[in-house]
Amino acid sequence: MKNFMSRLALLAGMLAMLVLFIGVSASAQDPRLPPTFGTANLRSPFAPDPYMVKVVAGGPIYTTRAGVSGYVANAPDFRVNYVAGRLPLAFYVRSEANTPLFINLPDGTWFAYEGPNPMLRLTNPASGQYDIWVGTAGPNPAPAVLHVTELR
Repeated sequence: MKNFMSRLALLAGMLAMLVLFIGVSASAQDPRLPPTFGTANLRSPFAPDPYMVKVVAGGPIYTTRAGVSGYVANAPDFRVNYVAGRLPLAFYVRSEANTPLFINLPDGTWFAYEGPNPMLRLTNPASGQYDIWVGTAGPNPAPAVLHVTELR
């Protein structure tokens, strides 16, 4: 009985740590915070296109979203308030570093892409708020340029 209770206590401790880890991971990126590098209010079709903003990719938080891992800040790097038209919408990053791209869409869905110069293209984008994080594969920050475009 003592061995059973010890195992049960160990299992309960491991479960508590797992719940804590999942809770911390899920709240690592907070779209309610103000973006670090600003906000763009874009109405389709917008100019200049592409819209570009310099950011510092990465941050102190290791996260995994939509099967992609990387280091990010808690607050979004950039926010786009978008009024859709008939054109597609794309987000892409240019950097010397490996920069995972994390985007929280207006409906709360997360998309993420990794690798050098990642890109997300939406053929039928929704109007609303897009919160964008440009991460890094490792713990060191890196300069990057985020592009928002309707061009093909």
